[in-house]
Amino acid sequence: MADMIFVRNLAVFARHGVFMEEAKLGQRFFVDIACLTSTRQAAQTDNPALTPCYDAICQIATETIKGERSKLLETVAERICENLFEAFPMVFEVHLEIRKPSAPVSAIVDTVGVRVERSRGG
Repeated sequence: MADMIFVRNLAVFARHGVFMEEAKLGQRFFVDIACLTSTRQAAQTDNPALTPCYDAICQIATETIKGERSKLLETVAERICENLFEAFPMVFEVHLEIRKPSAPVSAIVDTVGVRVERSRGG
């Protein structure tokens, strides 16, 4: 059984998408991140260095999303997961959802997006 450190509804303005208008105008993206880890040692010792930091999780995701432009949210999600694994050796799994509420689709929707689950080393 795993413990989970999570962030919900992180809002980031970026310029990802297939269409040139998305690159030009940009839009908001909302991100949910869950890092699976064991918090037992951090809890027993009250040592913040032994558990992922919420602020660092937000900074990593924000910097990644604002970084290199991608056509696919799948690519952005993969980069975020890789960066989180690199930053936090104690994380063994990341569950990540990116939502794009202003996506240029020909339907009335609340949001579209991608959800990925990645394990360290796999």
